[in-house]
Amino acid sequence: MKKTEPKREHKQYTPSHNKIILILWRDKPGGIEVLLPDIIKNCNDITFEVFVLRKKVKIEISVFDNTTINVTYGADSNIRLFCKLYAYAKKNRNHVFHMFNAGPIVLLILRLASVKKMIYSIHGTIYWKTLWKKAFFKLIWLTAIKKSIKFTANSEYSKSVFLNTVKNSVPIQVIYNPINIQRFHPINKNIYEYNLNINYIGRLSPGKNLFRWLKAAERIHQSYPQAQFSIFGDGILHTKITAYIQKNRLNHYIKLKGHIKNIQKAYQEADFLLFLSSRESFGNVAVESILCGTPVIVSDIPSMREIFANFPEFLVPLDDNLEKNVIKKIGELPKLKKSATKATKEFKSRFSLDQHIQKIKRIYNSY
Repeated sequence: MKKTEPKREHKQYTPSHNKIILILWRDKPGGIEVLLPDIIKNCNDITFEVFVLRKKVKIEISVFDNTTINVTYGADSNIRLFCKLYAYAKKNRNHVFHMFNAGPIVLLILRLASVKKMIYSIHGTIYWKTLWKKAFFKLIWLTAIKKSIKFTANSEYSKSVFLNTVKNSVPIQVIYNPINIQRFHPINKNIYEYNLNINYIGRLSPGKNLFRWLKAAERIHQSYPQAQFSIFGDGILHTKITAYIQKNRLNHYIKLKGHIKNIQKAYQEADFLLFLSSRESFGNVAVESILCGTPVIVSDIPSMREIFANFPEFLVPLDDNLEKNVIKKIGELPKLKKSATKATKEFKSRFSLDQHIQKIKRIYNSY
């Protein structure tokens, strides 16, 4: 009689780790940081911890406020920070460390702490500003990078900058920043009725071209006296921007509104978002505005060209004719609103939270 082999049970795959540790410099709203709580919430089968490299500032808003995420903070002194990070990494070396623009020194410290499972996500395009920093940091990059580290980038543009600047042989997967399409969605508005409520949303920081934005607002107000401008966000330029508005007596039509919890409402109620940043690796706010059905006028920089590849009508060059071109586009606002409706459909799939989580989970589960 032929023997029958017992049936083999197929065990469900379980990753060798039981925790993902996210590493970021600060926990203030902006960029990928503001998106992390949604990512964590929608990966409910994964345990996350967060290591914020810089010490928490009590008076500032944290993206992890009102969450149950376990957050460890570093220090403002680099020596204390690196010692604390090394000890933390050594203790948790068997888990997966996911870094967001952490830099080569952090990457090297994790390697020295015997961390084997690492993901490095590129969310920026500036690596050094002087020749000596280039020599110093490039050497650390080349020392810290090894084949087992998995790299992602938030756009083709940020990927290309890394390859051209740091190391051109690194495999990098592009995973666009995720936007919660349940939170950011259109409301019904008549495209031919508007009061010219114009927003800026984002950090008040260098690189966002905010003083050019303020000058554009002045020119727009000369052509459209009914226009009202709102600046949402905070940052190191807050005091200087406040002083500029007061000095030039712009208070009656430009308002600094800081952070608000229901930022989607600001998008939905605006007539368009004016975003003239001189450098971006992605541009969350431009995508969020479109998903709310609100058109944008954004600077014609590489990341924005990538986002609006099929909708170039939203772009304006950062040249001497910037203000004139913005005013011309305002005259075509109903057409821009129609384009925003078309773009919303594309962006729902291209930049959804689901597409991001599916891709990042594949990377987590590869360990």
